[in-house]
Amino acid sequence: MRTRIRLLIVDDDNALRANLVRRYRHLEMEVADFESGEALLARWPAGRWDVALLDLRLPGMDGVALLEKVKERQPDLEAILFTAEGSIDSAVEAMRRGAYDYVTKPVPHLPELDIRIQKAAEKARLVRKDRQWAEQLGVAARRHDPALAVPEV
Repeated sequence: MRTRIRLLIVDDDNALRANLVRRYRHLEMEVADFESGEALLARWPAGRWDVALLDLRLPGMDGVALLEKVKERQPDLEAILFTAEGSIDSAVEAMRRGAYDYVTKPVPHLPELDIRIQKAAEKARLVRKDRQWAEQLGVAARRHDPALAVPEV
């Protein structure tokens, strides 16, 4: 059984946001959308999210600042930033701060964005699974090897 991708979309362009929401719900993703970074942070939806599509140019908090806040809240969430004003500098800065990918608007080929979202979601899930395995192995190792036990304080 394949798990549904959980997608956050933050863009102040209502028409674009509505089109993306319709598309990804039609593709059977769970989608939550917001008009600003502040709205997302104030009304963060419950549960673990796989991918966030974040507009780089938002009123108030910009996409890079929002990316940092999102990563603080959920470090394993992968973010794809997009903007109509693409530049090498902004792409490099977004990637340096933890973005999974960077796309310019208008998105020329939506199936390409679909693939990027799927790959980002897969990475998020692999990171979570890897962390779970490491935690389980650490607990098991401490249980069987007294040298690995955490000292009592």
